[in-house]
Amino acid sequence: MRNAWSHTVSLALAQLRYHRWRWALLAAGVALVVAVPVVSAGLATSVSAQTIRRTIARLDIGERTLLVSLEADSSLRQGTPHENDVAIRHQLGRLTGGPVRREMLFRKLTVQGVEFFLGATDKLAGGVHVASGQLPRSCTPTRCEVVLVGGAESARLAAAVRSLGVVVVGRAERTDPLLASGPLDPGGVPLLLGDGVDTMTRLSALALFGRHYNWATTIDAGRVVSLGVAAYTARGADVDDTLSRNVGGTSLNRPDQLLQAADQRASASTRRFGLLGGFAAVLLLGFAVVAAVGLRRESGLLVLLVRRRGATRAQVWLLIVVECAVACVAGAVIGCAIGSAVSISLAGGTGLSAASAVGSALAGAGVSAALLTLATTLVTSAVLLWPDAQASAVWHLLDLVAFGCLAAAVLAADRGSTSASDLAAGGDPLVVTLPVLASVTAGLLAARLWGPAARFAERLLPRRSLAGRIGLLGAIRRPLRPTATTAFLTAAVASVVFAGAYRATLLASDADQAAYQVPLDATLGASSAVPAPSSVVDASALQRGMPGSHVVGVLRTTASVSQLDGVSASVPVLAVDRAGLSQMNRWTRTTGSSASPGELAGRLDAALPERDPTIPAGTTSLTIAATGADPQTTLSLWLRGPDGREILLSLRQNHGRLEAAIPSGASGPFAVVAIGVEESADYATHHAHAVGEGNNDQPLLSGRLTLAAVTANGAGVGWDWSSWGSALGTVSASGTQLSLGYRLAGAPVIAVPQFAARRGVQLRVAVDPATAKQTRGNQLQMKLDGSVAITANIVAVLPRLPTVEGAFVLADRATLGAVLDLVRPGRNPTEYWVAAGSSGQTALARALAAPPYSTLTITRREHIRADLDSDPVGRGSRTLLVLVGLLALGVAAVALVLLVLGERRDGAGELFAWEADGVRPRVLRRMLVIRTAAVAAVAVPLGVLAGSLLARVGTTLVAVDASGSTPTPPLEATIGSVWTPLTLLAGIGAGLLVAGVVALRSLRERYPVPAEADLR
Repeated sequence: MRNAWSHTVSLALAQLRYHRWRWALLAAGVALVVAVPVVSAGLATSVSAQTIRRTIARLDIGERTLLVSLEADSSLRQGTPHENDVAIRHQLGRLTGGPVRREMLFRKLTVQGVEFFLGATDKLAGGVHVASGQLPRSCTPTRCEVVLVGGAESARLAAAVRSLGVVVVGRAERTDPLLASGPLDPGGVPLLLGDGVDTMTRLSALALFGRHYNWATTIDAGRVVSLGVAAYTARGADVDDTLSRNVGGTSLNRPDQLLQAADQRASASTRRFGLLGGFAAVLLLGFAVVAAVGLRRESGLLVLLVRRRGATRAQVWLLIVVECAVACVAGAVIGCAIGSAVSISLAGGTGLSAASAVGSALAGAGVSAALLTLATTLVTSAVLLWPDAQASAVWHLLDLVAFGCLAAAVLAADRGSTSASDLAAGGDPLVVTLPVLASVTAGLLAARLWGPAARFAERLLPRRSLAGRIGLLGAIRRPLRPTATTAFLTAAVASVVFAGAYRATLLASDADQAAYQVPLDATLGASSAVPAPSSVVDASALQRGMPGSHVVGVLRTTASVSQLDGVSASVPVLAVDRAGLSQMNRWTRTTGSSASPGELAGRLDAALPERDPTIPAGTTSLTIAATGADPQTTLSLWLRGPDGREILLSLRQNHGRLEAAIPSGASGPFAVVAIGVEESADYATHHAHAVGEGNNDQPLLSGRLTLAAVTANGAGVGWDWSSWGSALGTVSASGTQLSLGYRLAGAPVIAVPQFAARRGVQLRVAVDPATAKQTRGNQLQMKLDGSVAITANIVAVLPRLPTVEGAFVLADRATLGAVLDLVRPGRNPTEYWVAAGSSGQTALARALAAPPYSTLTITRREHIRADLDSDPVGRGSRTLLVLVGLLALGVAAVALVLLVLGERRDGAGELFAWEADGVRPRVLRRMLVIRTAAVAAVAVPLGVLAGSLLARVGTTLVAVDASGSTPTPPLEATIGSVWTPLTLLAGIGAGLLVAGVVALRSLRERYPVPAEADLR
């Protein structure tokens, strides 16, 4: 009995050796099946390493510094200074391979009214560049030379430190970013450094002063990558504990949380790699089935032969299973080797060694590879062993699989979307496996539809179309190979379309997010050097320097909005120049609105007064005849320049006149915005103290100010005062003078021209849906700056607004300014949006790189998009999508060629009969081409439809972008107008072309060749 079983195994091995090329095709399919999850795991490891490196590189020097601090007077300190230095350097060497800088810093000192920091560092020459003077050369307990690091030399500082025995011998600039950085950065306080920590500590004048020692180095990204974030942070904690035990009184500052956050983001995002890898693996598993169908005829003949010679059913099963298992295991080994080689290539430049890359890839994909190998062995064995008499049972089984996958896909869609947090937690397994379920369902549906479609096409063909009729009839009688190829080709095409569409969707999402953050080409915002951008931005001059550009002023503030439940909510207000709306990029995607920007601009438009008093260009001084001016008041005049900026002039009281000087940098002509009266700073302080500290109330400051003739540079200006009015004061006005009565209760009293017209201006706004629901009758009640009450009409509701998260109010800046001018004039843009067009990007970059714009915070849309596109997780996602698409396309083309080869080989008897009956070989060759085209005619349209539908549903359910974050705006499926169609056309076209060539080269023998059975 044992000999019978061993002979069976020997026969299986002999069959593999003799028919090695046919079984090699199956092994190649298995190799691809196994290689995909290995490559996916290797890519995930590589992307995680790149993400960690990118995160560390983007940290500022303070965040990426490993800093050990030791208080000199700590009661916990152990060992000598030298022993502690050696111990700390050794422990830091476990975390980094970079240099360690030791520093000593006294606490902030104040001598003779001068504040400064004093300290020392080892090897000072390697950390600074001497700007003037020289480096310290000596340091004794009574006299120590130092350099001033940064700042300007001061005689007071030099005199103050001389009393301590410290001599300033030069000024230097920092070249080592570790020097006095992070928590040690003195800010604007002068820093004096000597050369040598040990020598500075012996300075006798400061022997009793507190000080602390620091050892600083930077995070070693390579060490973090090679160890892994979890192991690196654990080692950091161990280093901290070791130093606390052996040195005492130490603290280790390390950015564990930042590293862990980056690692979690990368891990969550790369979970999709497993999904896409599984998608490709299931697809390639179908290719293995197609390859197994090609072996079915020879295996069937072999089974008949061994059964006639007395083999039992178990021995027959063993024969087939051994053949399949050996081929599948061999393919799995090759696949692991291929995947490992690709993983090593992907790990290049990440700091991962080849061994680490291979180990991570195989460890991450080992279970998947084993399961896929087992599944391929079982499926191919079932394909070869299943008897033809039970074909109906196979169809019933496949119908059950199709219905099961369809039900699971519907359930996945019904469960809702997977967000970034769901992905981090593992996500809903049904949602993330939707592509696999949909592809299997589409393939099995196509297999079911191919037979009826072929019968219908055969009936439509005319009788004279002999090649078409016998081609379709022969395929209908032997449907296994055509239907299997149809199912696989449908799934492959769906995969290509899905991969291309999802790749295009991710790239479009990067562009959407960039446009959401920077609506035009650049945003100029406040900086620490320039808190008010309007003080340096000249919109007109900037536009003149860049022909065709547009500069849009934007006012960003906050309003308290009254809701229906009586609760007030703080809502951001964005006031934009209406003309700028049409310049916003990707308007429909970023706002989600069906209304065009021009339509929205029209809705926000309001009639504004245009005939304000003016001051001629070139005016340098302005005088207004006035009576009743109170010295305890401050009088102000607001003007608006040609670029829309408002400037504030202080009106000085001078013997019945109010005088103001126009700033030299301002150019006219100017429109007069308002005149204001408020308490002087001294009076307001006095009044507040009198009310707060006394027992009695104090009267409010009141009076009447009369303004008359106006002169500019000594020449009269014909102002008409008759249209002036005030919301808080009482006004008596005529053409020649204005009498303003005021009563100051904290807020200034403002008088404006065209008062009646301005008071009639109705502010129109667009809001988010949540804010709109909290209003009655489309009337929005809100307060700006906590005091300016405004009633606005809601004229549009936008799902979202670029640059704003959550609720918002969008208004026209000019209209809002006109409303605010009644009580709070002088609101200039808080930022500027600049559009330069595709041809003006170079000029824009050149203009923004020069002062004064270089002193602002500049954000470029293209830079954000490039940053998103270069994100390692995003690049890895797109790389894997391309890999999946190309693999699917390649095996689809091969499947078409195998269809022709299989039909030629398995249908040899039928072809011999037709040729013997007088059918010409060229007709039979056309018949093979028609069978192949019939498969493609059903599979390609269904695959395109399934892939497109899957892309649209998938982007809704898996609502994360390429980097693994939930994007704003949300993903929207984009099929792609270039990559997907061209790739699909090239792949399927190449497959059909090769298949056609193979078919046309068939049946070229001199005489008809009968079918033969080679049973060796």
